[in-house]
Amino acid sequence: MNFCLVKYIHLKDVNPSVLHTTQDFEFSSAVIGHSSLEEMERKVAEHCPPDFTCFNPIALHHEVLWRTSLREAGNGLVEVDQLFQPIDDIDYMAIQWNRSLDESPMLSTCVHIQRCVDLME
Repeated sequence: MNFCLVKYIHLKDVNPSVLHTTQDFEFSSAVIGHSSLEEMERKVAEHCPPDFTCFNPIALHHEVLWRTSLREAGNGLVEVDQLFQPIDDIDYMAIQWNRSLDESPMLSTCVHIQRCVDLME
């Protein structure tokens, strides 16, 4: 069995006047056990916070990027969160997953989530 910490990525604080950090996007997390990519995807979806849905891909890294754009934002800065290093079948086999819950630090993965209400609009 493999284990990882899944970070569910969604902005916790919607204050647009503040530049956010990656921690501001870590809405919640869960430790899951898995033995295949399909099982990991299923368990990531099962542990998704209530009233949210997950969006693939599951990735190894999350960053918040800022770029200057006078057209897109009144203050000249645009904030974008992005996932990097999506996990596919080949990557899944090559990753050195935690083999027990006691290993520290726990390998983390990230997945974007969105409120189900937002999807209905």
